[in-house]
Amino acid sequence: MDNKERLILALKRNEDQLFFDEIITLKNEGVTRSEVKQILNEITEIFADGSKEYDLILEALDIVVGWCRPELKIWPDE
Repeated sequence: MDNKERLILALKRNEDQLFFDEIITLKNEGVTRSEVKQILNEITEIFADGSKEYDLILEALDIVVGWCRPELKIWPDE
């Protein structure tokens, strides 16, 4: 299973924390911020605008790029 499939599966389980945990796991496995950002952008096309999943992906993108409170950041500032 590739990284994109892993994130889609976590998202479809409808458990927000599981989705964010999977992003953290990818980071810990050496996946870069840029790679995760690209995957998240790609999967926004799968879910309808305004759906719970779509909103969660946008929230995750904010956190991945660092547009969040400091304690929520996954990657250090570049």
